Amino acid sequence: MKKIVLASLMTLAVGGAFAQAYVGGAVGTAHVSESCDYTTSCDRDDIGYKLYAGYKFTPNIAIEAGYADFGKASLEGYVSGFKVRGDLTSTAPFLVGAFHADFASRLSGVARLGVANVKSTVDTTLLITNTSLPSQSETKLQPLFGLGLGYAVTKNVKVTLDADFTKSAEFQGESDNLRLISIGAQYSF
Repeated sequence: MKKIVLASLMTLAVGGAFAQAYVGGAVGTAHVSESCDYTTSCDRDDIGYKLYAGYKFTPNIAIEAGYADFGKASLEGYVSGFKVRGDLTSTAPFLVGAFHADFASRLSGVARLGVANVKSTVDTTLLITNTSLPSQSETKLQPLFGLGLGYAVTKNVKVTLDADFTKSAEFQGESDNLRLISIGAQYSF
């Protein structure tokens, strides 16, 4: 029994001695998988970004919390003979488990899995009169998955390349796939 207690205390001490916090941010290209069928104009790509903070419990396991903006998709088409434009924006605070691995002395990878509270808003404009119709907004908890690479520039600074995937909130029972491919930086304390 004493050995089990001693081993548990040593594990906690080693884990506590390793604990490391970090913050990061990235900007890149965001894409929404909205269908372009029956449209006269379709732009599903935009600039997106994310900000996050993490805490490593071990060299390989961390938890991250952050905020992502998946940009805006704009579609134009005719509804009942009137030309309209619809803009879909999606933002999400998120919480994920991050699993880190070192590939070489300066090169590392990360896989993220968790949830995002995605808020999607559709703004519709009647183009003939440039009149904005009432916005529709929905929020839904969605799964979030991400992969990333990091290159250590210094002991505390890393350049990152990430891909994050989730879904928009649902409108009339349908949701779109959201993707953010970004380049950023991470600072470890």
